[in-house]
Amino acid sequence: MADRNFKPPHDPYAERNRVIRQRNVALGLVLAFFVVLFFAITVVKMRHPKMPHKTASAPAAAPASGGMNGQ
Repeated sequence: MADRNFKPPHDPYAERNRVIRQRNVALGLVLAFFVVLFFAITVVKMRHPKMPHKTASAPAAAPASGGMNGQ
């Protein structure tokens, strides 16, 4: 009859590998999040480029009539 309370011997290397694997998965998820975030920001910027700002204080200058130096 098998002992139901039997626990395998504690393996510190297996525990350490499990912790490292969990940390690597978490770091990979964070990295993937930032990749998706930067991609989304790039797509939005490409679809909606900055419009030139209209300034009311500087009217358009009229071109000088005549040749060089206003002659």
